[in-house]
Amino acid sequence: MVYFGTGKYLENGDAVLNTSIRNSFYGVWDVGTFNFAPGNDWTPSKVGDLTRSNLTQQDVLSQTVDSGGSTYRLVTDNPVVYQQSDNANDRGTRGWVLDLPASTGELIVSNAALEGQTVSFSTTVPDVQACTTEGSGFFMKIKASTGGRTSFVTFDLNGDKQYTQAGDSVTLSNGTTAVASGVAIKGGAPGAAVYLNDASQIGDTVVLGSSDNSRHLINLYSGGAADGRRTWREIRR
Repeated sequence: MVYFGTGKYLENGDAVLNTSIRNSFYGVWDVGTFNFAPGNDWTPSKVGDLTRSNLTQQDVLSQTVDSGGSTYRLVTDNPVVYQQSDNANDRGTRGWVLDLPASTGELIVSNAALEGQTVSFSTTVPDVQACTTEGSGFFMKIKASTGGRTSFVTFDLNGDKQYTQAGDSVTLSNGTTAVASGVAIKGGAPGAAVYLNDASQIGDTVVLGSSDNSRHLINLYSGGAADGRRTWREIRR
């Protein structure tokens, strides 16, 4: 999968809140590396010129939940069925797209991180005035294969580092329970997360630096899957 977000923070105008532009985070199937049809060598005939119609859409829910002094947000959990043949009746998609709220002016301008069964990234909400260290954002952690919320707890809402449904789930407006998919970072826009893996505890701790030079420590759980190779480098001789 190829993961990337949209948004830029380079020019003077980028530092001012702009709610007319809606940015998104994408997870697109890289068909040259693996397929979702186990046991065969099928490769999609269409390998370029994909559009949003080829992706399953996820959205950030309007409801937020306050817990332990932090504000958490949730995303949808629409199922993603990947394409498995070139048959005209195959309605599978080639990945997913998570649209950020149109009203927040959020940008994605730092690197994402793939951990366990999840992908995480930070968003930037510029201040209403340029040339300040203010601003805010969210740190998001979603299911890597679907772009939706995970079935397991990712954020430690009650602070016990146990990541249980009973202690760390939130109640939606319709009465059902779900897990959080992001936490608000206030007082400065967050950058890329640095994961501090600790085998002695459940989950990890991430360090987030912010534009006001503050640091945020967040306890997370990524699903327990082995991380595998995280990066590679080509050496030319």
